[in-house]
Amino acid sequence: MDSEVAALSDIFTITAFEGVVAGPGFSLLSVFTAPNQNWIPEFAIAHGEMMMYADGRWGHHKYSRWPQVYSRNCFHVACIPSRPSTTNGPSAVLWHTMTSDDWVREDCSVTGLGFLAKERMKEVEDEPSAAISRFSRCRCRDKQWIQVGKLLVVCLYHVLDRLRNITASTFIVISLAAHAQRLILELAGLHQHTVMGRIKSQEDHRSEVLGVLGAHTSDPSVAPVLFRAGVPV
Repeated sequence: MDSEVAALSDIFTITAFEGVVAGPGFSLLSVFTAPNQNWIPEFAIAHGEMMMYADGRWGHHKYSRWPQVYSRNCFHVACIPSRPSTTNGPSAVLWHTMTSDDWVREDCSVTGLGFLAKERMKEVEDEPSAAISRFSRCRCRDKQWIQVGKLLVVCLYHVLDRLRNITASTFIVISLAAHAQRLILELAGLHQHTVMGRIKSQEDHRSEVLGVLGAHTSDPSVAPVLFRAGVPV
């Protein structure tokens, strides 16, 4: 995971529950703050059923693109990269918004069916092997995360096989391609030894904010730990 030096000259005077930016809360008496970011995300609150949009994503509930509430059981979600890597991490195709231009009609007996465009499919196919390789080299020995990683790999293989071999409508192909992006990014989040190393070391990394999604929380035992580790919070 790449890190960036936070452009906050007074970050060492800020605590996890203070903020350099603030936004409206859920009522007139509350606000949301961020001690190591320059923006406040709109929170993904489920008032009803989640909806998949035309780009195959779930809006603010898209946990591979948008900060979610912190969960101890899904810690890796907060570690998903927030942007393409300039070294050996996920590439820009995983942030590409799929559209009908990425779908190509197939000449067959059923009209309205096709595949993901060859150029786009090639870009998507190039990502899993690198992501799986990074995960396999990960120093994490926690059985829980290893099992999650194995499940993601199996799901990813199924999605790619479906994209390669079965024609479908534009929306189905776009949603499958977006799902492949999501699985690869989540797998990248499991490659979390940088974050875990910072947390276990007890060292102060507040000025070295990582390029990951981070999370939002009101838990007084969680916010200081993430803040000290340089995780957006």
